[in-house]
Order: sequence, then C-alpha cells, then structure tokens
Amino acid sequence: MNSQDQIRIMVVDDHFVVRVGLVTMINTQSDMTVVAEAASG
Repeated sequence: MNSQDQIRIMVVDDHFVVRVGLVTMINTQSDMTVVAEAASG
C-alpha cells in the first residue's frame, strides 16, 4: 500500500499518555498513519 492510499490522521488530546497510546494503536494499522499530533485545538 502506498502513502496515497493511507488514511492520514491528526491526533489531538491534552493528555500525553492518551496521545501516545492512540498514535501507537493507529500506526499499527496498515491503512492508517498519524501525520501530526497536538496537545490542544
């Protein structure tokens, strides 16, 4: 699967541990990738 076929996701959460967990879970999926993270909107 090339990078254009992947779902690109931005994770936003004010809790660092939650953000790390979400990013880790999402990046294990072959059709998804996290492209950005933020602590607040």
